[in-house]
Amino acid sequence: MSTQPTPALSRSLWSRLGTREPTLTRGGFLRAAAAGLFATGAAGSLAACGAADSASGGGFTYASILPFDTLTFIPEMMGTAGGYLSDQGVDMKVEIARGTAQAMQTVLAGKAPVVRPSMIDLATARTTAKQPLVAIGTVMRGPSVVLNYAKNDALDDPTKLVGKTVGIPSKGGTSEQTLLLMLTDAGVDPDDVKRQVVGQSPSTWELVRRGQLAGFISGIDVSLIIQSQYDDAAALDPGKYSSIQSTTQIYVTTEDAVQKQADKLTGFLSAIRASMQAVIDDQSRAKSIQTLRKKYHFATLDDDAIAKRAFDVYVDLWTTQANGRKLLETDQEKWVAGIEKLQKLGYISGVSKPETWMTNDLLKA
Repeated sequence: MSTQPTPALSRSLWSRLGTREPTLTRGGFLRAAAAGLFATGAAGSLAACGAADSASGGGFTYASILPFDTLTFIPEMMGTAGGYLSDQGVDMKVEIARGTAQAMQTVLAGKAPVVRPSMIDLATARTTAKQPLVAIGTVMRGPSVVLNYAKNDALDDPTKLVGKTVGIPSKGGTSEQTLLLMLTDAGVDPDDVKRQVVGQSPSTWELVRRGQLAGFISGIDVSLIIQSQYDDAAALDPGKYSSIQSTTQIYVTTEDAVQKQADKLTGFLSAIRASMQAVIDDQSRAKSIQTLRKKYHFATLDDDAIAKRAFDVYVDLWTTQANGRKLLETDQEKWVAGIEKLQKLGYISGVSKPETWMTNDLLKA
């Protein structure tokens, strides 16, 4: 087993940079997502009154799907550690939810004005549960997860996954969504690829080395750690094969909050945009890394080489495919096309006026 750092990541990532759970069909996937996100029909009325209550309160609560121990949250962490949020008068408190479902429910209940899920999470909420959620900014313009695999069994093309088992961190979550959409867009029937729920950590790599998994989906941080430790590790970038925009990450709030908390949300988005721009301008990333280390400490941030690689990958995700759009600005044409393609593929149904599910009005010029 090699413990020498690998000199480079796979080309696709760099260019943008055990109990088996039942296999989900497209219909089953939709039902599972809807059941997980919105367990009761009462959430709509709860959201309406909750948002109004929070509008009059002080502070700003950010509903996070994960703890701030991953560089996925560079914009939010820079906003805090770099003082960009306080510059906008935003006193941000972070409420850690147990995944996307709970975080979105926190926003619907009015306990927090903003959450950062994927586009498909919002699409499912709007079509299946009829929830009044709206996107107010696009953070990641491509998938923020990758498929880790061993070089001796190269999975550098989705068609090579047929008949194999892929590890996912949870059933119906963003990672599985990304995998299913990549397979569908590549012409592969998702039912021909088995999925098994596994831990999203470097230790899962051992299951790949033993041949128990063909590969597993993880966040970029975990993949970078694995590739720094094992020279037989590589990663497939789903964005190379999928043109679907639904795996982009977006800031989401309620329609009610857009009206009643516009100033707070505008201040938050302005701070996040300033944080992102500061990182972009810091081409060596050294100053940005040191800024985060004043407040945060975790594996990928504490390693200079991995942190630099991660910053580069995330900056690319913020800026590629922007088509001239400013940071956080959502491309309405691509947004509508992505929603309509999801419906055509059968992942959602009942789409009506998807252009009203997003707005750039809270972004300062």
